[in-house]
Amino acid sequence: MKSTNIKAQIRLMDDQRLAAMAQGDADALDAMMDPQFYYTHFSGRTDDRAFYIRRIRSGSALYSGIRRSEDVILVHDDIALHRGRIEMHIALPHINSSVDIDSTFNAVWRHTSDGWKILAYVSTPRAKD
Repeated sequence: MKSTNIKAQIRLMDDQRLAAMAQGDADALDAMMDPQFYYTHFSGRTDDRAFYIRRIRSGSALYSGIRRSEDVILVHDDIALHRGRIEMHIALPHINSSVDIDSTFNAVWRHTSDGWKILAYVSTPRAKD
């Protein structure tokens, strides 16, 4: 498959991932994750796949206003590196709080026999210019 087709496929998968986050659809998220998936949050906390899915399923993190921009995808064999900017609002009802995020992200997608799966996601604060 050509690199441009893979990049389009990764963007589509990531659009679906972001929509599933906004909808709290833990099953859809789980289906697109590699078994070794981990998520390092803006705060620096890292969740493995099981914990992240439990968190989405429980509603302890509610995502809205998600907007991805400035993204670039690099493809090398069965790995795609996706980086860019992500903005979102996260409600944390279990602690009666919320946060607006504007961060830089790096995501790793891996091609498997079941198609592309997200392997890792890391979000870091954007530099203040």
